[in-house]
Amino acid sequence: QRLKADPGAYSVYCNDGFTLAEMVVAKVSGMPFGQFCREYITEPIGARSTRTSTTANPEYPLIQEKKKVPEYFYLQGCGGFTTTMIDLCKFGNLFLTKNDVISGESKAEMSKRQGVTFLEEDTASICYGLGWDNVHMFPFGQNGIQALVKGGDTLRYHAGLIVLPEHDMAVAVLSSGGVSTYNQLAGARILVDALAQRGITVDESWSLPEA
Repeated sequence: QRLKADPGAYSVYCNDGFTLAEMVVAKVSGMPFGQFCREYITEPIGARSTRTSTTANPEYPLIQEKKKVPEYFYLQGCGGFTTTMIDLCKFGNLFLTKNDVISGESKAEMSKRQGVTFLEEDTASICYGLGWDNVHMFPFGQNGIQALVKGGDTLRYHAGLIVLPEHDMAVAVLSSGGVSTYNQLAGARILVDALAQRGITVDESWSLPEA
């Protein structure tokens, strides 16, 4: 492939970056990516259902629709993980607590806006984090509350994870219909209501994010 622009000129969502990261992890660690994730991430946090397709846990069979075959994705890095909602929240909890899996320095860098754009109307790309679809999600970002957001989709299932590090909250929403954006909106609604119960009001009137 040839570069379409100079590095850093602009950013777009691209799974190839995760695939390259998977190759780097395998090369540096000297073990397959799925095994590395199991030994250094999912097992230490007790997320035993969370595996790549190459290391699937037989104790957690995949849910399937009627007589359709289960969805196993053999791509790695940019996907291929299966998990339960509880274990997804355990992963989210890594960003709420001090732990030996992800360092504080890494979490700080991951949560920074990494996106670049040359289009004035592009308010989405500028909010990319490292591994996060958005680190300035509406309405939280507009209220001075950082929200780390990641979605995932297959042909049949959809997931959304939102983490509010400053408020010690994480929510995961999984569904068998729609798209992961709907899951993220549902998760945001849950978090707005949970904050309200703590006496924190989130203004949901629309405004463009600051560049």
